[in-house]
Amino acid sequence: MKILTNIKLLNWLLLFSLLLNFTIVGTIIYHRYTINNGMMQYEQNEIPRGEMMRFYKEELNLTDTQHSNFRELRMNYIDNARIIQGEMKFLRNYIYKESISGNANLDSIKLKSEKLGDLHTNLKILTSTYFITLLETCDENQKPIMKNIISSMQNSHANIKCTMDRQYKHRNRRNQNNNNY
Repeated sequence: MKILTNIKLLNWLLLFSLLLNFTIVGTIIYHRYTINNGMMQYEQNEIPRGEMMRFYKEELNLTDTQHSNFRELRMNYIDNARIIQGEMKFLRNYIYKESISGNANLDSIKLKSEKLGDLHTNLKILTSTYFITLLETCDENQKPIMKNIISSMQNSHANIKCTMDRQYKHRNRRNQNNNNY
């Protein structure tokens, strides 16, 4: 009786091992197929937060003049974008507060919404101008790389992944939860 139980147990172990081996072999074949046919993006360059200028310099092999131009363009862009984003945040909060107040003024909400849309348009124009100016600063060998970087920043299926450190995300989430509406 004990021998029969041991044989059944060994049969089940053998069956389990065979199934496991088939799934492993199938997974390996699947991954080789997807990688060989270009269906899988398996390696991404990461741009660490706060080190964008170093990333540009290394990826594009910028000259010192180009690097200083990139730095100046980036600082101007960030300063102007922060101003616009601050105004947008104020308007969003105003619209939210006005919407939930007991006596909401729809004309005021409409005016603020239009202003918010204008600010959003201005931010997009500012961003596009920034990218165009960066491309103009590049030489002919650097332009395809820069186009790839810009495309990756704007595309969720990017070859280059921009990252944020966890502390920044946590701080942002905490600030959003503490807003008094």
